[in-house]
Amino acid sequence: MALYRIDEADGSLSPIPETSLSGEGMSERDDLQRWLRDHPDALGDGLFVLAEEYGEWAGSSRRIDLLALDQDGRLVVIELKRDEGAFMDLQAIRYAAMVAHMTLDRAVAAHERHLQARGIEGDARERILGHLGAGEGKEPEIESAKPQIVLAARDFSQELTTSVLWLNDAGLDISCVRLLPYRVGDDLVLDVTQVIPLPEAKDYVVRVRDKAIEAEPHKYPDVPWTDEDIELLAGMVENPAILTAIDLCAADPGQWTPLTTIIEQSGQTQAQVQGSLARLTAIVRGDFGRNNWPLVVEGRPSDADGSQRAHYLMTAQVAEWWKAARSTASDS
Repeated sequence: MALYRIDEADGSLSPIPETSLSGEGMSERDDLQRWLRDHPDALGDGLFVLAEEYGEWAGSSRRIDLLALDQDGRLVVIELKRDEGAFMDLQAIRYAAMVAHMTLDRAVAAHERHLQARGIEGDARERILGHLGAGEGKEPEIESAKPQIVLAARDFSQELTTSVLWLNDAGLDISCVRLLPYRVGDDLVLDVTQVIPLPEAKDYVVRVRDKAIEAEPHKYPDVPWTDEDIELLAGMVENPAILTAIDLCAADPGQWTPLTTIIEQSGQTQAQVQGSLARLTAIVRGDFGRNNWPLVVEGRPSDADGSQRAHYLMTAQVAEWWKAARSTASDS
């Protein structure tokens, strides 16, 4: 995209030449990173910076430029380059994998160190919960299983953009944001444009990807649950949203429980609850070698507007096992 200066007297346009941050004597960390740290909304609406130069892991000296949360509580890994972003996609994927099991407590600890380093007053936990809109006494989980990745640079090679498009088709969520600096008189102007995915096409791309994932054949079989399975599951699950969903269904076996009720009872956002329930899939596949939940899931008309919404049901037998397992766990 080009910028033009308008001469209002004769209606002519004169192009404003691009410059580069390196050519302007600006550094990647002290300037570009600082600007975007202090104004993260330039990269996406509702971003909240948890940490800068985050590297709280053993066996590696690598550091994430900016680690953030979006407005739904999902981790966002932000990598910056002041010029061309060669190989930054591979670097960011490594970082995303390294924070993929971050908990709320670890996020609070990281943000607390970030505030101390910058001399900012405030309680780290309260700031995070305030960003997530959590009510008093409610501590939602952050969604870290599959972090979003934001790559920001002056330019991207065809090799990188091709890789990003392919990775997005495979289920990752990577955005490329172009940072083009211009010198307008004495002012340095930064044009920030998301180029992948195009903002107007993002919702469509997500819908197409989700439909393709649903159409894939299951790699795991459907296996009937036993009382031993349920007892083991009850001892493993600690996520509040998952426990809320199963407890509600067990309390009213044979009846459909809408997702909206689970959201209300959990005190979390829809995105946080859906992210937590996605972890239940990982548990039943990874630990029980099956595809089916102990709940039946079905799209059913909503009482509010008649639109199709997710509903959950538990059989009487499984509900009996679950309540017994929960009672045993609470007694111990």
